Formats: sequence, structure tokens, C-alpha cells
Amino acid sequence: MDRSLSQLADRIHVPADTLVVFNSLNWRRNAVVETDLPPNPKLVDLTTREEVPLQVLFEKENFLHVRFIAKDLPAVGYKCFSVSYDASMAPKNKLPNESAIENPFYRITVDRATGSVSGIYDKQLQHELVDAASPYKFGEYVYVTGGDGDTQMINPFPALPPGESPSRPRGRGPGRRPVRASCPTP
Repeated sequence: MDRSLSQLADRIHVPADTLVVFNSLNWRRNAVVETDLPPNPKLVDLTTREEVPLQVLFEKENFLHVRFIAKDLPAVGYKCFSVSYDASMAPKNKLPNESAIENPFYRITVDRATGSVSGIYDKQLQHELVDAASPYKFGEYVYVTGGDGDTQMINPFPALPPGESPSRPRGRGPGRRPVRASCPTP
């Protein structure tokens, strides 16, 4: 498929630095396009002569991975976009440099060093939902062995104290009985 599209693109007479977007469907549509471009790109729709806004998803070694919307692609056809580069322009639409996002109901904070969620604050309940005292990060995978009353948590970080297994019964009374499950091995 890639080779076929490349051969088709070779038959389209367009100037250098032109991005060709194909629509293989049999109806006119808009499409989200992701591609890699050198720094400071400017994209212009050659049909409408309008500049197309770009969202920079991430930056790597001398290129940007960007996303844009190719509007009004013709059915079983293509549209061309001119790509130019301005060294004086700074990249636009970089992801925010904030460590928290919020809406009317929650505020979520992220630990920038690890990328893990460090807090979820419920504004209606006025309560923090993430246990900051836990030796594990929020949503971290914890491998637990056992299940026969001798449950052990495998501690991936020996420098941290081992966590307490939530499967152990914490007392006696109604609904507080240990559960044992067994499965015959083949």
C-alpha cells in the first residue's frame, strides 16, 4: 500500500516541500493527520491558501511530531499542503508545562519526575483521593504472590517499606472471614 501511494504521489506534479494527503474512502471527509516535520514548520492548504494550525505532540532529535486536521478531502482523492520553514518562528502549540489540570469537579496533579499521578482532589467532597503516604505510586502495578493465607507482596523497590496486602482480613465479625480459593493443577 505504501509503495502504491508513493508511486501515485510521484505522478502528482507539485512543488518541493509539499505534503500530499490521500482519502481512500468514497466520500468527502476531514481527517486527522500525524507526521514528522523539521523544526518551525508552516503548513498551508494549497486549495484554500489558508494556513493550517499544527499541534506539536513531541519534539525529538531535530524534528517535530505534529498533528493537524486535513479538512474537506475529496472522495477517493487527495489534497496538497505546502510546507515551509521559518527559522525565526518558535514552535506553536507545545503541550502545557503545568503539572496539574482541573475542571469544576476534580484537580489532578502529576509528579513531573516520574510522570505518575500524585493527587486527585475531589472538589465536591473536598477530599484527596490519592494516598500520599503509600510506598506505591497511584495506579502502579503491584505483583502479589500467595493467596492461601500466606500472601506476600513482591516489593520492586527494596529501599521502600513493603506495602500491606489489602486481601488480609483485618478483624472478626460479620463479613470479615478469610476467603480461600483453590484450583486443581493439570
